[in-house]
Amino acid sequence: MQTMVPLYGFGGVGVTLKVTAPAGATVTIAKGDRSKTAVADASGTAVFKGLYSGEWTITIAGVV
Repeated sequence: MQTMVPLYGFGGVGVTLKVTAPAGATVTIAKGDRSKTAVADASGTAVFKGLYSGEWTITIAGVV
């Protein structure tokens, strides 16, 4: 599954994105040449901090 999400703040770095996904799923976010990957915890949450404002693509994989 993949979707694009716009993150808006006051510019620069510092936006936090909380993604809800099935527990154990691999969540990857990408913007241009930047990407970060996390595994959703037991409660189904993956948190990404220190992001730049703008549109990020979110991909969730490993869902059974």
